[in-house]
Amino acid sequence: MQHLITTLQSAQAKLVADISMYDTMYTQNAQQYRELKMTVLAGKKALADFNANQLPALEAEAAASGDAMQAQVLKDFKSKLDRFAKRLDDLDRISVVTLQTAPQIKIIQNADQTIVDKIDTTISTTIPVWKSQMVIALGLSNQRKALDLQNKADDVTNKLLARNAAALHQGAVDAEKANQRSVVEIDTLEKINAELVATLKETVQIQKEGKANREAAQVNMRQIESDLKNALLENAQQM
Repeated sequence: MQHLITTLQSAQAKLVADISMYDTMYTQNAQQYRELKMTVLAGKKALADFNANQLPALEAEAAASGDAMQAQVLKDFKSKLDRFAKRLDDLDRISVVTLQTAPQIKIIQNADQTIVDKIDTTISTTIPVWKSQMVIALGLSNQRKALDLQNKADDVTNKLLARNAAALHQGAVDAEKANQRSVVEIDTLEKINAELVATLKETVQIQKEGKANREAAQVNMRQIESDLKNALLENAQQM
């Protein structure tokens, strides 16, 4: 029993450490997302400025001069703009992945917390009940052995008495035993109650997790919609 408690406590400690790590990871992920969004926005603004001002100027200069070197300058500038746009697109995609990582971290963290709470309940409540039931079972076993010995002693005594007196005595003892025995054993009631309590707790926890997941999904979907709308708007403005 103690080995089980030690094992559960060790597993619980690891989960608590993981939960703390997820807090740090979530904070770092949020910071990375903000930095990526700021970088992407600044980059898109710069790209728009290049396309609107510097590129037309270089195109006009190359067309007016007819110089091959100036044409090469224009070509190099366009290549740089293309690479810059590709880099911005990569960063934008990474920002979406970073955004999607946030609810994933929380889902794992909440699941770990649920297990930590369950282990705590097991250590503080369930295992003591096990111990009590084991003591009760041992006591009942000792009681049964004592009763068996007493019955044997009674049998020996009864054999020394008249046959009819022995039969009467045994019949009275058997009838009283049958009368005193409960219809439903207390062990059975305790087991049923424990199962019901566990069922109610797990049901409530599952409902909480489901609600949390749905709320996280709603936030995530709204963000994705917002990102997509902004991207479409920017795309439309650039065409």
